[in-house]
Amino acid sequence: MKKILIALSASALIFSCSTQQKQDSTQQVTDKMVGNDQDENGCKGSAGYQWSQLKNTCIRYFEEGIKLNPVNKTSTTVAYLIVIGDKIEASAAELPKPLVLTQQNSTTWENGQWKIEMKDGIYNLKKNGQILYHN
Repeated sequence: MKKILIALSASALIFSCSTQQKQDSTQQVTDKMVGNDQDENGCKGSAGYQWSQLKNTCIRYFEEGIKLNPVNKTSTTVAYLIVIGDKIEASAAELPKPLVLTQQNSTTWENGQWKIEMKDGIYNLKKNGQILYHN
């Protein structure tokens, strides 16, 4: 009898700890699917895609961009640049979304507090005059 009570108690404990929840029949299963995270442009962030204003398509900046490393050696973030004509698109952790900077002269691109300077093939990405990234 004691063994039966122990077995019943263990079974009740196992079933009561179940975390599986029934889905509401009105809720679409696709809401819970991995990779179902398209933004307003159809880019899948979980796959590393972001919308490029310059290329007018979803891209992976880490595949197509010029990589810039942080000046602060303790930082783990990087920035990427896409250069097309007289414009540069910058993607960095400090930006809520990629930013397009317009060429001011042969070595400088600007957009508000953001500035890119290039000298001898080296790009410096600055915010408010402070260099954050370089290649």
